[in-house]
Amino acid sequence: MRADAWLAGVLLGGLGFAASLRFLQRNKVFGWRRLVLASFVHVVGIALLLNTLNTYGLPQLLFPKCSAGGWLSTSCWNYEDPAVRQLALALHDWQMANLIWRFMVIFGLLADVLAIWYVIYLCQLVLRRRAARTAVERASR
Repeated sequence: MRADAWLAGVLLGGLGFAASLRFLQRNKVFGWRRLVLASFVHVVGIALLLNTLNTYGLPQLLFPKCSAGGWLSTSCWNYEDPAVRQLALALHDWQMANLIWRFMVIFGLLADVLAIWYVIYLCQLVLRRRAARTAVERASR
């Protein structure tokens, strides 16, 4: 796949995510359309959130025995299990690629903004449900 087609897909996906999240927050869609938008938002939102967590320190928390090797490389030879070692190396390599992507191209920072927006949306959902549950309990008394 060409780099420009990949970049266009990422940008369209980000715009679609932002528009879908906006529609959900404003209660503009109902029925099966809401279900489709909510599914899309949650899948992409979780991916954005995991990507952001990976970029800013998740590999160091999960695999503290890894050490920085040469320039932007990681050494995880302290783990005896080859599957664990491979996962640790993959997460650290993805972290380095994300850091370069974020700070040299700026699009990664937009992904961080979308991830934060998704977390705010989730908090609003929880608070709304808690308020609705409290209102129902008060009405039943």
